[in-house]
Amino acid sequence: MLGDDIFGGVEKCEEVSKEKGEEDGYNDGLVLGLDEGRQLGHQKGFEIGQELGFYIGCIKLWKHLSNTGVQTLPERASKHIPMIETLITSFPLDDPQDEEILTILEKVRGKFKVIAQAMGCINAYYNRESASFAF
Repeated sequence: MLGDDIFGGVEKCEEVSKEKGEEDGYNDGLVLGLDEGRQLGHQKGFEIGQELGFYIGCIKLWKHLSNTGVQTLPERASKHIPMIETLITSFPLDDPQDEEILTILEKVRGKFKVIAQAMGCINAYYNRESASFAF
């Protein structure tokens, strides 16, 4: 009887310590996960903003070249420039949780490829072997 009480207390202590450790670990994980998620969100948001800014700059350059008569844009490129502008202006900058962000970004990328191909400068932006974006 005396032996059961001694070991019973040890088992109870181990159980309580294990439960407390699991609870502390879970709570610490929630805090760390939130911080890491926020950092990743800022990084990805910056990358998307940088990419959209690049497209806006290209569009402004192409329109300026066309308006000043320095370069005549091919008809296909001229047709798609207003479309890509509409897509970019519809981009949900104020709502980072909008599910349409990636869909719109993929459409913008596609329109940019069409314009760059029509202008004959696709190779300047895309490496055909890796199909990656280069700027």
